[in-house]
Formats: sequence, C-alpha cells, structure tokens
Amino acid sequence: MDYLIDAQNYLREDLSTHNSPSVMNVSDVKLSDSYNFYHDPLPQEVRLVYDPLMKLMLRIRAILKEYESPILNDALFICNLIITECRPKYTPVMKILTGLEMILNKLEEWEIYASKSHNSTTNEMTLFKQLIIRYRKVQILSWRNLLSWKKNKMIKEDFENFIRLAHTLERQVFDKMLYKKTVNKRLTEIEAKYEIEFKIFELLDLFIRESSLG
Repeated sequence: MDYLIDAQNYLREDLSTHNSPSVMNVSDVKLSDSYNFYHDPLPQEVRLVYDPLMKLMLRIRAILKEYESPILNDALFICNLIITECRPKYTPVMKILTGLEMILNKLEEWEIYASKSHNSTTNEMTLFKQLIIRYRKVQILSWRNLLSWKKNKMIKEDFENFIRLAHTLERQVFDKMLYKKTVNKRLTEIEAKYEIEFKIFELLDLFIRESSLG
C-alpha cells in the first residue's frame, strides 16, 4: 500500500497547483486550431483522471482483501498502468480515454456477480462514466480542428521532402563530375546534358504527383 500513499501525495500536490474544471461542463475547454485529440496532450483534462482512479484503486484493494477476483485484478492492473504511465504534459487524452473504457468494461463485468451492499463499485463507476462522457465531448469539439491538423502535417511532410529534392537537384545541376561521367558513356555533351535534364524533370514530376498537397 506504500505506493498508493506515495501516489496520493504526488497527485495531491499536482492537483493543488492546477484548477480542476467541472467534470460535465466542457464550455471552459479551449482548444488550439491545430489540436488533435488523438495525438496531442491536454494537461488540464488528463489531470481529471487522478481522483477517480485513486478512489477506485482503494475500493478494489478493499474488496480484494475479502474476495478473489481476476476481473478486479485486471482492472487494478490497468489503473496502475495509467497512474505510472500518465504524464499530463505529454499523454494524449485519447490514450487515457481508452484506458478508462477498458476499466469500465471490467467493472461492469464485476457488477454482474457483485453484491450492491457489500462489494459493489457502483459509486466509482459513476465517476468513470462522467469523465468518459466529458472526454467524448472534448473529442467532438476537437473534430473541427482535424482538417487544420492534417493540413499542417502534410505541409511539414512536403517541406521535408522538398528539402531533400532541392539537395538532389543542386547536385544534378552543379556537379560537374556527374556530367563528365555521363559524357564518358559515349554520349555527346549535348546528349549528356539532355539526359541529366530529363532526370531532373522526372524528379520534379514525381514530387508533384506524390505531394500530399498536390
């Protein structure tokens, strides 16, 4: 249980330095134009997972003292994984959402056999459901930014390809040794120049046809 105490102390300190938004209200969520729910972090949202996770872990530990359950052990394992791997400044919300839904599935399976008065996790499940609903709302809000994110991604990829292309063209145009090697293949200087120009044209044509931006 020592690791739980350490985790609680860490989370208490982390939460005390940040304002936690109301779980069901997403009107205060501000997303940048380039934000991608599936890849980008959103620290103020990810931090919301700490409180329900810790409450559930403590509840599961209490139940496991009296009842053996592979289902709850699986749920506890996922909780531990999220706690240890979660870094609000770097972890995408989608990754946390996936973990929460996996835990919720385990809890729903457990509730089939659980006694509501003795070993139920209904209260903890309610917190999870609220947070999942919030994250889904944030996901919907982020959809309007996906086209902008995709456009910026394609521009970055094409720019990187263009730099490589420019380097290749510079070598083709200004490397005199390349001309000499081509002339040595029993081609006239004009024919060699034509062959190299044709290769340059092929490179440009390939770049334009395969460019994401067209």
